Amino acid sequence: MIGTVEQAIIDRLKLANENDVFGYNIREIDSYGGQANDDISNHTKTLPAIWVVYDGANPEKQTNAGVQHTHKYMIVVATKSLRNESESRRGGVDGPGAYQLIRDIVSLMHGFIPVPQQTKQIRVGNITPIAVANERNRNAAVYAIGITTAFMMDAIQPVSTPETPLEKIHTNWDLPPIKIVGALPDDENADATDHLTGENT
Repeated sequence: MIGTVEQAIIDRLKLANENDVFGYNIREIDSYGGQANDDISNHTKTLPAIWVVYDGANPEKQTNAGVQHTHKYMIVVATKSLRNESESRRGGVDGPGAYQLIRDIVSLMHGFIPVPQQTKQIRVGNITPIAVANERNRNAAVYAIGITTAFMMDAIQPVSTPETPLEKIHTNWDLPPIKIVGALPDDENADATDHLTGENT
């Protein structure tokens, strides 16, 4: 479910981008597992960009059915201006700034339910700047938008059990005719009896 929610967030961002909801084009929208301040130099040609990162979870409640967590994700936005860092944040002739992306993503994510019937609607949390250590990218502006949703992780058992336990076996046999010599068997006074039930298997 963690990956399913992550992909649902990415799909919503991509759908908005493809339908020109933002009014500008985001060159890259994807999942991201690295650190923005270390790897931003590998993405300078694809800015502006948006990456979605899973950021852990906090337990809400535990029941016999499983554990419900509040799951945290970060939507990282990155922009860069050839002129200066200020335009990277505020926007300019090079395109939208990070502030514009933040505003649009917050509006797009507010109240969104990633997986209907299975997750709670998204709540938007803190927005924090991410420092870019690489000197070549001093004009880049990178921010993380924190969002949360909640869903249950179902309990499972180490050994599976059938839904309907085996209790009795009933079998019919088609026997060929036989010639009986002597008296017929007396069921009420049988020499031996056997019953097959679920307790015997």
